[in-house]
Amino acid sequence: MLNLKQAAEQVAFRVDARKGSWAVLRRHVRRPGAYAIVHTISTDGGHFIGVVDAPNDDGAIRVMDVIKGVRDVAEDAFLRAYPWGGNMLLLWANESSESERG
Repeated sequence: MLNLKQAAEQVAFRVDARKGSWAVLRRHVRRPGAYAIVHTISTDGGHFIGVVDAPNDDGAIRVMDVIKGVRDVAEDAFLRAYPWGGNMLLLWANESSESERG
């Protein structure tokens, strides 16, 4: 995760590596310009998944997974599909990086 953290910082994101809960993850990605990368646990070493939003009050998050695509998923379905121990990078887009992306 250190390499991901460093790469995000190089493209002007503020990044905080932490271990947290579903509630922390949802609360974070509901903020404008806030994203997360979670690391899931598997027998092949794990998988990284982008979390880009928590669009509704139904408890779901919107994930961007290179294998399964973009979808909204509730906590129980997420934990069945992606064994997650709470490891995540919380990212905030700096104002300059947001304006450069358009």
